[in-house]
Amino acid sequence: MQPSPMKASLATAFLLSILLIDPGNEIAGAPYPPGISEFDLRITNRRFVSHILFEVIGNQNAITILLTHGPNYNAFKDVPHSIHFFCGDSTQCLQLSYRIDRHLRSGYNLGLQLQGSRITRLEFLGPQ
Repeated sequence: MQPSPMKASLATAFLLSILLIDPGNEIAGAPYPPGISEFDLRITNRRFVSHILFEVIGNQNAITILLTHGPNYNAFKDVPHSIHFFCGDSTQCLQLSYRIDRHLRSGYNLGLQLQGSRITRLEFLGPQ
């Protein structure tokens, strides 16, 4: 049974009014996807993360995440790129890299706020 066009347009108008009135663009009771939708935010999951590395960049410890986002029709034509997150000492970086790996293997997403190739904020996004 199809809803009438009048009911569908009222439901659409109601939903749009909620999105326009709410400055955070969050609907109550919907924690996922996050309300932080910005230009420099990337949400990624294990499918696009090929490696999680620990390295030293300019005398600072960093976790480097290698991402691949390519065309769906041919995996050999993907475009790999790296982004890095500066962390504290080596034990903190190691624990954080294990946490990132466990989180991604669980099937959840990561929210990465980027400034160029540098991660300025790392968010562990949970289930719905």
